[in-house]
Amino acid sequence: MVSAAMEVSLKFDLLKIGGFGQETDTAFNIFDKLSIGLSLLLIFLSFLFLFINDNYTHYVSDGNPININNGVLVLLVFLLLALSAILYRSLPKAGFVFKFIALYFLSIMAMIISYNVQFSPFPAIDVDLHKIDLLMGFNQDQWLASLYLHPLCLKILNLAYESLTYQIIFLPVFACYFVDRIEIESFLVKLCFLNIIGCLIYYFWPTASPASVLNHKYLIDSQINLALKFKQLHQKIYPTVSGGGLISFPSFHVIWSALLTLLFRKKIYFLVPLLLLNSLLWLATVLLGWHYIMDVVAGLVLVILSFILFDKIIKNKFILKNNFKQ
Repeated sequence: MVSAAMEVSLKFDLLKIGGFGQETDTAFNIFDKLSIGLSLLLIFLSFLFLFINDNYTHYVSDGNPININNGVLVLLVFLLLALSAILYRSLPKAGFVFKFIALYFLSIMAMIISYNVQFSPFPAIDVDLHKIDLLMGFNQDQWLASLYLHPLCLKILNLAYESLTYQIIFLPVFACYFVDRIEIESFLVKLCFLNIIGCLIYYFWPTASPASVLNHKYLIDSQINLALKFKQLHQKIYPTVSGGGLISFPSFHVIWSALLTLLFRKKIYFLVPLLLLNSLLWLATVLLGWHYIMDVVAGLVLVILSFILFDKIIKNKFILKNNFKQ
């Protein structure tokens, strides 16, 4: 009986050491290493897209995200990572927070630098996505016209759509206090992975946004400018406007909000309001004319696949398995 109790206690302790609410004995696990590697891969791809454009397609743009300022910021991230490794030896919780800030900021910097994905040489697929919407019985022009007859609904949808910026800033901070370490590390690697997948999908199957096929009467300037910028760039005209965003298919609004919602899936008091808010956000992406229905579907499918890959396969194979071998 005593032996069995000690064995159960040991396994429980190993679970906690593995990151389920406590610290591990190493500063960086496989999720952290994958997050760094995937972010660096996305930066490399941005260089590759720029190289292809400079040597073959010769599109012109109003800005190049690969510059000294962004390079210095990436370097600072790695200095912060080094600091987190040093802190981890004596102050593991502080070291973890510093590591999380560094990896999260690195993933955001990689997305900013990846803006060279705009130089995609392939034709836009907006007409096909719009046809799918129509085949499903969804006419965005009609929905937009109806929505503008209900200003309160329009305002609520806009607030939900714009809430993502605040979620990106504040929810990861809350997660450091309320979510197990392993879940946060898993969130980061999923984010980095889906950033790459989304950018690659855009590069080979680009979208100019629904504004390229919809009536502009109910669209705002940033939506119209996004479609115009795509058209100008691919006609080798120096863009005269700056649009709101870049990638339509898949929807990064959906990807990021879904990841943030599921980060708190074990905390019901966070999960329920986030699920309500972001369900409204997903609806808003389509009803406000920012995305097609398939953009939302693709975003949600990619998030599900990332959970299967990282939580069901990699975590079980490399993290839990290694912990029980200790």
